[in-house]
Amino acid sequence: MEPVNVTCTAGAPNSLLWRGQSQLIVCVLDHWWEAGRWWETEVAKEFFLVLTNQRRILLCRNPNSGDWLAKTA
Repeated sequence: MEPVNVTCTAGAPNSLLWRGQSQLIVCVLDHWWEAGRWWETEVAKEFFLVLTNQRRILLCRNPNSGDWLAKTA
């Protein structure tokens, strides 16, 4: 996964800037949380599977840092 800049409205992503390209999110296809390795104090992460005007992308947000990561889905 690669770092990405994401803009949100009401907690949901609505656009992103990735690999130098601005992409409008057309639809959030799925949304879930993964606890991670809690026994190793790994933080839970929030995931969004989104459809942009160009492709499907999996977004991952670290709620502690606010950082976003992305990969083509």
